[in-house]
Amino acid sequence: MTQADLEIAAQIYYARALDLIPTSNRYGLINSAPYLCCTFSCLLTYHVNKFLGRRGTIFVTCLISSVACFGQAFVQSWQALFAARFALGFGIGIKSATIPSMYAIGCQLVGKYTDPIRRFQFTQLNALPPM
Repeated sequence: MTQADLEIAAQIYYARALDLIPTSNRYGLINSAPYLCCTFSCLLTYHVNKFLGRRGTIFVTCLISSVACFGQAFVQSWQALFAARFALGFGIGIKSATIPSMYAIGCQLVGKYTDPIRRFQFTQLNALPPM
């Protein structure tokens, strides 16, 4: 069973539990909430990394994602589900921009630390394929 299978099953369940119509705008808003927040939280990556450090950033965003995942299990309304999924996107967005740069740094020589980070940020910013 893949993550997509679980996601589809969860969508069917919460649509029934919260009386959502799969063709409604609310249903689409709930499904897109993590991705909406990812687009905004990626812009905060530099500032969060500067404030918490890379290890601290990964730890805090993992906590945020974990709490948001558990929060999704106990919601009683579509607004609360939207908020929990939006918070999940905050954690995922910052992690997705921080962790690849750490692996890129670990694979490079000492004198070439900044080049892979700049290249990754440039490709993410401009939506280009990696160089």
